[in-house]
Formats: sequence, structure tokens, C-alpha cells
Amino acid sequence: VQSSLLLSFVGLTQSAPMRYTSLLLAAVVVGGSLVAQTSYQAFSLHPGITSFTSRGNNGVFSGQVLQGVHTSTFRGVMDSGGAARIGRFHVVIQDQNCSTREGCNYEVRDGSDAAGPGVGSSSLLGTVTGIALPNSAKTTACAWGLTTTLAATAAIAVSAVGHWSFGVLLPRAPQWSMDGVSIHATRAASHNSHPRQEDQAWQILTSALTATHPPQKRSWRFTAFVGDHPGQSVGGVMNLRTGGRQGYGGSFPIASSASVPLKWDAQLNGGLANKGAASVVVIGASRIAGVPFGVGARLFVNGPYVMFSGPVADSYGVAIVPLLPFVPASAASAGRFDLQGALVHPLGLITLTNSQTVIP
Repeated sequence: VQSSLLLSFVGLTQSAPMRYTSLLLAAVVVGGSLVAQTSYQAFSLHPGITSFTSRGNNGVFSGQVLQGVHTSTFRGVMDSGGAARIGRFHVVIQDQNCSTREGCNYEVRDGSDAAGPGVGSSSLLGTVTGIALPNSAKTTACAWGLTTTLAATAAIAVSAVGHWSFGVLLPRAPQWSMDGVSIHATRAASHNSHPRQEDQAWQILTSALTATHPPQKRSWRFTAFVGDHPGQSVGGVMNLRTGGRQGYGGSFPIASSASVPLKWDAQLNGGLANKGAASVVVIGASRIAGVPFGVGARLFVNGPYVMFSGPVADSYGVAIVPLLPFVPASAASAGRFDLQGALVHPLGLITLTNSQTVIP
């Protein structure tokens, strides 16, 4: 897969197994020419904070670490008019010794919620190889935010209604933990977890026959983007947030209560074409397979509905819709919410987001 790679140094200060501080603020461009700069809507499960860096249980061996997009929770992520596609990746990655040149590959796999990503070549939906990390004379750890943008013709297709996962194939690290590549992650406890939280972090160890969960119910710092290339009709992305944090805290908002209400809202991103669009989130009683509706997306939530309206989308096509300040006991007893967002353009066009199931 041909790609353009944007590499930027980021100043991150909390990690394990090795602490580090990067004061470099710079950016370089390598690889081929960049594709046209258009609007990309981001989907991720991490809340933007780092608890530690990790290779999962891979140790010195090569292996994969992946973030699952479970169909029990999500429908329509990356939906592009019925053909869901990933147009860009982002990862926060660390090298324990910056003076040695390291690399990795992106991988996208299908699978199932119960068993996680498939391990064979037949389960591989797409890969981007030869991602090279920068290096320097420093012999201490460095972290980078890597963004890889695919050409429109190289976008990776995923299921809009089935399980898929995305992540990184880590190379061998014979000197680990003094040298080698690891991925930033957030503990579930750091973003409002509770015992019923579904673990959506996965790993595939070298020569393993099945995928497994790494410890601590984490979220890997991976982001996938649906690409709004010219002429491509795409839906929006909804990230639910609790206490201002996205990720599992939005999917499982049990930490919010009447006595300690956390801000619970939905961030809708419809891209540049939805500037000034009205924003709506509906909570439905059940889910449906996906009915064609609106622009580049499908309806996944069935009625009866409760509707929440928010502000108009800003100049980037982003709107934040306030939801319930806490989950009432009557709703919690029902076991789940099914939510989906919509941006209603002044011209009458409707852009739907992915749907998300919330387990209180």
C-alpha cells in the first residue's frame, strides 16, 4: 500500500516501563507526495491520556496489538455509503532507545467479538508496511505521534456491521526493555470503567492460534479515520464521552451518578461539508441492521426514540450534543442504550454517524 507519512514529535511525560520527556516540537514529511488535504473524521477508544506503554505480552518477540471495534457496541464506524473504509491511521508509539532505527506495520483484521481478531492471512483486511520511526543520537526513550494517510484508491475496507480491529505489528525487540517499540495505552480504570465493561483490547502473540486480551482492560492509542476524499460520500463519526473523556468512559458511564454527575455528551464529526449543520442524537430502544438514510451512512437505531438536540456544527463540521448528566436507575435496569447522531445540513441533507451501544 502506498502511503504518505506525517511524523510529529509529541511532548508526553507519563509512561512505563521507562519514563521520558520529549521537548522536541517538530514535524517532518517522508515518503511520497501527500494526497489532497481534505476532511477526516476520527474514531478511537482511547481518552487521550497515557497510563503506560506496552508491547502486550509479546516481550522480546514480534507480535500484534490491536484495538477491537466490537459489533456488540458499534455499528457503522467508517461507513461510506455502505462500504466502510479507513483512509488514515494515527498511533502514539515509543522507542526505548532513539538512537536505533525502528519500524512497524499497520494491520486491520476481521474476526468476532468473542474470539477477537482472526490470526490467519485470510483474516487480514489490509496492511501498511514499512512504517519507519525517526531516530536521533539520544539513547533514551522517545515517543511520536505517527499519522499515515492512504491514497483514495488504497483505503482499507472494513465491515459496517461486523467485528474488525486495527493496530500495529511490532518487530522483535531482543534488548527489551532497554530498546524496542511499544504502544501507548490507557488503563480502563483511568477512564471510568466498571465491572461490566467489555474488553476491546487484543493481542496476537508470535505463532499464537488465537487472539487474547492483554492485562488491565486497556485501550490502545490507535485512531482510524474515515477519509472524505473528493467525490466520496461518507457518514460522520460519533464519540461518546463521560467527564469530557472519550473511550470506554463514554461506552460505560456507570461512574456518573445523581450525587456526582459527570458531563456526558456526544461529539459528532461530519467533516467540512457539515459546517453549520444542526446536531441531533437519538436514543433508541433497539438496533437494526442498517437502513439506507441520509448522506453516506445508514440508520442503525430503532425506535421508539428519545431525541437530544445540540448546537450547530462548527467550521470543521464538529458539534457536541449534551446528553443525560447521569444514568437514571430506571434506564440502567433496562441494560443498554442505543444511540446514533445526525447532522442536518441547512440545505436539507442529513449525515448520520455510527451508532454506539451504552451499557450503564
